[in-house]
Amino acid sequence: MKLLAALLYLLPLTVWAQNRSLKLYIGLSPAGDFVASSNKVRGFVTRESGQFEAKELSVSVGSLSSQQDTRDEHMWEKLGGKTAKIEVKDAKGHNGTGTATLVVNGKPKPISFTYEDKKQYVLAKFTVTLSDYGIAASMLGITVEDKAKVEAEIPLN
Repeated sequence: MKLLAALLYLLPLTVWAQNRSLKLYIGLSPAGDFVASSNKVRGFVTRESGQFEAKELSVSVGSLSSQQDTRDEHMWEKLGGKTAKIEVKDAKGHNGTGTATLVVNGKPKPISFTYEDKKQYVLAKFTVTLSDYGIAASMLGITVEDKAKVEAEIPLN
């Protein structure tokens, strides 16, 4: 009984400790940039015979934060609203590169990515063209650049 109680206590800590993060690096023109991040990525990666796979990964748009409320509200609006999701579907990788489908604003587009096997999680990196998803923003003479870099840490299951 004590063993069961100890497992029930430690299991949530193990799940909580897993890396689950997303960072969007957004450039601004004429100058500057910002990072929007979330630690509420849902899903996991499996590894079998050197192949990596994730059926579906997602993050709620409302969980993304740039640490500036007004900017976050504009970002959420451009990404379909606070309750919308950004999804990665059918991700497959081998030898540090992979492909998947990225769904933003309900628009699925194929992407290529690189990744690093960190043993307990995978660090994936890719660049996204925002206009492919109907995203363009300009305010007070500052324009969001069309290319954004993405980094995601996803736990291995």
